[in-house]
Amino acid sequence: MKRKFCVIMVVLALMALFAGCLKEEVSLKSDDHRVLVKINSFKKYLKKGAINNSGTKLSKVLFRGTSTLVYAYDYNGVYLKVTVIDAVDERKARKMYEKFMNGVKARYSFMQGVTLEKLKLSRKWGSKTVCLILTKKVGPMGNAFAVLQGNKVYHFILTGIYFNDARMFTKLVAPKLNFLQLYES
Repeated sequence: MKRKFCVIMVVLALMALFAGCLKEEVSLKSDDHRVLVKINSFKKYLKKGAINNSGTKLSKVLFRGTSTLVYAYDYNGVYLKVTVIDAVDERKARKMYEKFMNGVKARYSFMQGVTLEKLKLSRKWGSKTVCLILTKKVGPMGNAFAVLQGNKVYHFILTGIYFNDARMFTKLVAPKLNFLQLYES
């Protein structure tokens, strides 16, 4: 009985060690900050004093050759989650893009009674670019945005504030997405 327990513990320890070797948190570079739309980008659209950086989390993980950079902000009714994926290849990137879009549709359409309306942008930053306005019965509540650019995926969810003006939205994200072409994780 003791031997069986020891074997199980060794197997569990090896599994934990193996899992830790596959997923690795890596240090951030200056380009990581440069590519992200952060809450400060929305400063002029928020009430004075509404930004509190204690609501911010930033991480970068490398898993099976794919780098995922995540910036999250959640404070005082404003939520922003930005994810930049530098995938191992275009097929993997396409799957990640589709997974995000399907998740948005499932979460906001079916679970919370939110309608999704496309915001027609005058510009595409990759083979696929979509911006959605998330609307409840009382009115717009946020945006979902995604770009597939080769082996890179850029997406974010914003709630608490929203954009229904394509020009304003483009002006906000253009510098980050123009840099995405040069970005290497």
